Amino acid sequence: MKLTDHILASPAMIALAPVMTMAHIGVAMVASVFIDSDHVHLMLKEKAYTRAGIKRLNDNIYKKTINGKPNRMYVEIVYLFHTVEFNLVLFALSFMYPILLPIWAGFVFHIICDIVHHRSHQLPIIRWLFLTDWILGYALSKK
Repeated sequence: MKLTDHILASPAMIALAPVMTMAHIGVAMVASVFIDSDHVHLMLKEKAYTRAGIKRLNDNIYKKTINGKPNRMYVEIVYLFHTVEFNLVLFALSFMYPILLPIWAGFVFHIICDIVHHRSHQLPIIRWLFLTDWILGYALSKK
């Protein structure tokens, strides 16, 4: 999903009002957009330093393949904040540091939106969702 789509979707988290304060919902909304900061490496790799460069990258991001296989696109880049493993650790840490719970909720909301978007556009999901898949894919791409 594009950044603007995530920003427009984030108010849906108000549905958490029965279980979270409005302040925590605000944190979750910001986190649901901040999670994409793990895409900065891709911008650097593609030399997308300007607004036009970022737009070009965003418009063509799903067209890139490796050997005609889109499920291996950008195999050298890990989207750490999007991985199940990272989010399990974040959730576990939220028991010791409660402020992490709304951040985790925002991340999970964002990931769910990404899964729906990728599924509806027949784009790869497993590649960025699991750190273990990235590690295996990266190792195999080096052979």
